[in-house]
Amino acid sequence: GGVLEGVKYSSQEPNRCTISFVKAATRNAERIELFSNSRESAFRLSDGAFYATECVRQVSLGYSREYGVARQLVCDYQNAWTYLPSPGDPDTIRGEMLTAGYLQSSEPDYFEVVTDPVVIFSHRFTMTRSKDT
Repeated sequence: GGVLEGVKYSSQEPNRCTISFVKAATRNAERIELFSNSRESAFRLSDGAFYATECVRQVSLGYSREYGVARQLVCDYQNAWTYLPSPGDPDTIRGEMLTAGYLQSSEPDYFEVVTDPVVIFSHRFTMTRSKDT
């Protein structure tokens, strides 16, 4: 058995996604709500590079150790993707994804960093078109 119970997405609310987990399958959340706050993209004609960014608020909901009190954790992220066609190989694209995490106003150090990320993750990847298509 897996840990994922379901994913709900509606075209009526395109900026919201709900992820539900099987009961007691995870320690951190029973459900996660994702809210997309903004999206932008750009294309650079000179080398075919495509850029995209998205700001997301993640609300993790679960049970606390205190009876009758729900556990809620709010995190704000910004994801930035870069896609570059590989020179000489039209079936391959190189990419990078950066994820920046920000503090909430309830955090003690919030007013020291306000708009600066407190963590940044970087992932590089390569996508190659399947020979079946």
